[in-house]
Amino acid sequence: MESTNQVKIKMNMKKRVLVALSCLLCSLVLLPSCDNDDEKLPKQKTKEEDIHWGYFEGTIGGKEISLKNTGYPNIYEPVSSQKRGVWPLHKEGPDTINIMNTVINYDDYNALSVFLYDLKPGVRYLTKSWWEDWFVSYMALYHYYRGPEDKIKVVAEYIPKEDDPFQVEIMEVIWVDFCTPIIKVELDGTLYNKEYPYDPIAIKGIYESR
Repeated sequence: MESTNQVKIKMNMKKRVLVALSCLLCSLVLLPSCDNDDEKLPKQKTKEEDIHWGYFEGTIGGKEISLKNTGYPNIYEPVSSQKRGVWPLHKEGPDTINIMNTVINYDDYNALSVFLYDLKPGVRYLTKSWWEDWFVSYMALYHYYRGPEDKIKVVAEYIPKEDDPFQVEIMEVIWVDFCTPIIKVELDGTLYNKEYPYDPIAIKGIYESR
């Protein structure tokens, strides 16, 4: 006959086996459930697929700024661009005369506008703040407020200086199609108050837009 200790040992072993089997069965049941949950998650769009693609990361006037477009249902995105340019209809692919105007609304009272001609990777130095012709890149920062009927009034304009050009580098250009570029741009420089040049705003950051 088995001793009492032997019986207890066997019972404990049976309990352990039952617990192990129970854990195994639970894991087998839960695994398909996890897979199903993963399948239900929306697939994140690539920047080539996302028509709202845009962000800015950096500092403006010593303040850390982090912006990202979110798409629908937002109507106004913080980083928005408009493609302009001239290209012959009979020619396939983008022509060299391509322009991207990007506006970065980094708060309720300030907007940075960057107008880039010739969308090719490379460094350029901007000294202009207004449109002169198709072949000049320029930029400016506007401090404004919204008045009655949502009318915008500019109260200060910050521009680059001839003797202190603003460095802009187009880091990457992806053509989704012949008229839809996605650009990645690095900004590094200082803009100065048009009326009071001793009032500078330093800007350093990277943005992408389409």
